[in-house]
Amino acid sequence: MKRGLIFMLMSIVAVTLAAQNLRDNHFTVDASYNWAVGYDDIYKPLEFKGATLTGGYRFYPYKGLYLSSEVSLYYEDHELELLYGSLPPGENVPESHWDHAYHFEVGFGLAEMVGYNISLSKIVSIDLFTGPYFNCSIKQKLNQGGIRKSEFNKTSWRWRFGGAVNVWRISVKCWYDLALTDLYDISHLSYKEANVMNVGIGYHF
Repeated sequence: MKRGLIFMLMSIVAVTLAAQNLRDNHFTVDASYNWAVGYDDIYKPLEFKGATLTGGYRFYPYKGLYLSSEVSLYYEDHELELLYGSLPPGENVPESHWDHAYHFEVGFGLAEMVGYNISLSKIVSIDLFTGPYFNCSIKQKLNQGGIRKSEFNKTSWRWRFGGAVNVWRISVKCWYDLALTDLYDISHLSYKEANVMNVGIGYHF
């Protein structure tokens, strides 16, 4: 009986300290699943699904306000389908431009978020965050087609909006990346990269 009470008290203390430490400066890690959204049905950028591993450091300059610097490694599996989809009247695109898409892409990302931690109880809190995200492709695989691989941008910028629910040190996150750069370097094509939806789970150290 005494051992059970001692264990219960120790668990309560550990949980309380873990919740309080979320507003101390600390490291974070999370894994997420992501997919392309918001592309145009006619001129749609390459559709994809992927996964990301992220590590970061959270710094609290004032109460619940924090800055988070993050480094990510990502993998994207692109759909192999027609780049142009259905063409509008009057368009004359050579067939050599139709059948090409990335098979996959691997790269890294850098993000700088500003956020706020809202405490709901001793063990539950909510994060709201936003900020710029930069990503750079390390490896791209492209099947044969009319547009050369070099004409696809290997770097891009996005603006991130998101939130998370924290229970103890575990975090369930959801965020949206708004594309800010084009998919191509070709002057007569100005299609935006797809916006990206992300869901993930993380841990606060």
